[in-house]
Amino acid sequence: MAYIANGVSKFRKRPVVIEAIQWTGQNLFDVIAFTDGRPDIRSTHAGMKWDEYCELVARDGLKIYTLEGKMNASPGDWIIRGVQGEFYPCKPDIFEATYQPVSAALFFRRCFKWRRAKFAVDGNV
Repeated sequence: MAYIANGVSKFRKRPVVIEAIQWTGQNLFDVIAFTDGRPDIRSTHAGMKWDEYCELVARDGLKIYTLEGKMNASPGDWIIRGVQGEFYPCKPDIFEATYQPVSAALFFRRCFKWRRAKFAVDGNV
């Protein structure tokens, strides 16, 4: 049961491990590889040639397609892959206040635990 004060419930964020990349304004290839797969294995992205797409981002900014719709990402923002595989931008100050780096040992331990649980449900090995 959540703590209630003046009709407002209090909640704590669950400790989950996320993946994120920081958009620098210069690492479009890496951001697209993270969110949409490696762009070098195809000649187009978002229905246009890669060079045209780079020009579009330089002119109009980077757009991230989230569960809530299209959001702008500014240089310095972190692009996060959420717990359901969704992507969204996060301002650097919010990111720093919310997340902390995960050690490799913890990351692989949690990945292994997640894969075991997933395979138990899916039946895949």
